[in-house]
Amino acid sequence: MSALRSMASLGWRLRSRWEVGGVAAVAEAAAARVGISSLVLFDRPLASDDRHGGPAPSEVGSEHALCDGDVVFAPLGHDDSSAYAELRPFQGANKLARRLAAGSIGIGAWRGGELVGAAWWHPGEAWIPELGIRIPLPPGWVYAYDAYTRRDQRGRGIARGRALASFALLARAGYRHGLCYVLAHNRSSLRVVTSVGWRVLARARAATLGERTVVLWTAPKQPPRLERYRRVGGRWPRPRSEDRDRGSGSEVLARLAGVRSAARA
Repeated sequence: MSALRSMASLGWRLRSRWEVGGVAAVAEAAAARVGISSLVLFDRPLASDDRHGGPAPSEVGSEHALCDGDVVFAPLGHDDSSAYAELRPFQGANKLARRLAAGSIGIGAWRGGELVGAAWWHPGEAWIPELGIRIPLPPGWVYAYDAYTRRDQRGRGIARGRALASFALLARAGYRHGLCYVLAHNRSSLRVVTSVGWRVLARARAATLGERTVVLWTAPKQPPRLERYRRVGGRWPRPRSEDRDRGSGSEVLARLAGVRSAARA
């Protein structure tokens, strides 16, 4: 039974890769299996930006929910476990419970009473599994991860609407700045994040060599920089009771964010 589940999971992952990037995405997945990856790191202030607003999500009877047409965006809670398990069967209700317990914030997209999309945000720390590094975040920063829209609902503006609604809801909660990354082959996600105002912070090309990862960072207006890290394992997001160590990626974010702040001054 476990072998069948493993094969089903592998088939699902390969199909997902094909859908987001075709042959290039499948090739990137194969490269990742041998420790080679390429990704783009983005940042964005969460305050509203009219240049990227488009049809802004509107109020829907609650300060914790917004809507765009017939789609409602609202934070996920434990009572959404069955809907989340139906949306993400390879994660299930246990994954939702663990993420909420660790302090992650889930933003769901609902259409006709069905959960058709979700994305997660985590304060305090970012985790880039392809690089094996954790990045402690400054106060007011929050990390976006694991965004997903149901296949039959893609191409209808749900991912864009969810992103805009998430920015507004998180800003209301006191967060000021977001961080995310997208695998370089994922053309559809790259289009969405750039269309809603995420800005390229850096590009990373990495090779895993045993317990270490070598990363070539390239960032706007900076010379390329080669970094070597000891890979960090363990469950993520970590339980809130665990102490936050400084992590192997903290200096990267500090350097890049410092340059971005100086450029905006």
